[in-house]
Amino acid sequence: SLEADLLHVCSHYIEKDRDLRSTVKSQSSGSARAPLNQAGDFDIPRYAHQDVDRFEVLLDVWSNEASFLDCKREVMDCYFEAYQHVVDRDERRR
Repeated sequence: SLEADLLHVCSHYIEKDRDLRSTVKSQSSGSARAPLNQAGDFDIPRYAHQDVDRFEVLLDVWSNEASFLDCKREVMDCYFEAYQHVVDRDERRR
């Protein structure tokens, strides 16, 4: 469905932004190697993209999709009008 496709596209572009997924370098005071799963390894709010307004992204995608479909309808109207001029017998006689 269109709704599922738009949600999938929005999720894709939110997840594609991998620059925000930066690991925080933990400063170890004396250990040569720190365990990988310490609390300071990931910046959770940035990893979860909390700064992204998901509703705004969805609204932008929905508005662009509606505009695209409207333009596509206008193009189809032009093609249909051209087709009617070619097929109509009265138009050929002129």
